Amino acid sequence: MKYFKCLLSLSFMVVLFCTACSQPSSDATDATYTVTYVDGVDGAEIAVPSDTNRYKAGDTVTVNFTGVGSRDYYSFAGWSDGTTSYTSGSTTTFTMGSANVTLTAQWQWNNSFIGTKASTAEKEVGDIVFNDGSAMPYTTFATLDTSAKNEKKAKAIALIFYKGTGLNSGSDTSTSRTLGVGLKHNKSGLAWCISSADAYDKNITTIQCPATGSPGALTFTGDKDGSNNLEQIDAFEGVDDTSTAAKYPAFYFAKNYSTTATNLGTNYASGWYLPSLAELFQIYANGKGTNKAFDIDAASQALGGDKFEDSWYWSSSQYASGGSKAACHLGFSNGGWSSGGADKNGCLNYVCAIRAFN
Repeated sequence: MKYFKCLLSLSFMVVLFCTACSQPSSDATDATYTVTYVDGVDGAEIAVPSDTNRYKAGDTVTVNFTGVGSRDYYSFAGWSDGTTSYTSGSTTTFTMGSANVTLTAQWQWNNSFIGTKASTAEKEVGDIVFNDGSAMPYTTFATLDTSAKNEKKAKAIALIFYKGTGLNSGSDTSTSRTLGVGLKHNKSGLAWCISSADAYDKNITTIQCPATGSPGALTFTGDKDGSNNLEQIDAFEGVDDTSTAAKYPAFYFAKNYSTTATNLGTNYASGWYLPSLAELFQIYANGKGTNKAFDIDAASQALGGDKFEDSWYWSSSQYASGGSKAACHLGFSNGGWSSGGADKNGCLNYVCAIRAFN
């Protein structure tokens, strides 16, 4: 009897052991996963659906296309998990795998103009201007995908570097001016004017723009608006050859900027000019200086344009003293100005073109 009882006990233990071995693990069958919706836009909070369900592997998930907030200048185009796109008119479900899923909102540009600001809207420092007159902050452009960037940079024509009243000449202290610089520079080295030009040996007092202060912190008086400096040269003491482009290379690179930047269209083919010393300094101050408003070199190069080299750029301003043959130029290495050695013909500097925008 004792032997029999031991045999029964052993059999019972074997049965228990085998039963325990044959039970499936509950971890795999009970695992659940989540679906999370995100807006896909940096620096913005756009409403998205919330899915509190938990799904097992193999479950069918129905994608939610309702409850999505609005985004200026874009329309909601569906969701993407990084591999598959889901739209209300096409793929609307998927089979849950063995991992959580994140669905990111997709947005379709729906403006009738190129930028995010219509041509009639005011532009600000750091804006890109396009050839339809519309604009977009460079910070917004930087968030676009490669395809959208390529489409827009082909139509970009300028970067806004100044807005205000401080660059007005004379007694005008109320008219606000918005100025943009063209994306392409002349870096071959141009003369302000050649030695046979009437302006070469004249101290043209009407276009003087005296500067004071240390490099990078300059202030200006006199003729700060360079938009009519070529005309002022023509009007000064019988200077009568400013219509000859070969005699005023720096001025005419700017005036004929449409031959360099061929994407300007008809609306922006004219109006470009060589900046005064004060205007040229504002490009440095707001785009490269210690307290710059935006990185003008990064923006210009991202748009297929040129950076401002650490070199001298011509202004359209006559040196106020020290000789009639000298004009003023600005160094983009530190925002300092000089006329020393800046002979109108003997000194060959880089040149950029600027223009007024609304």
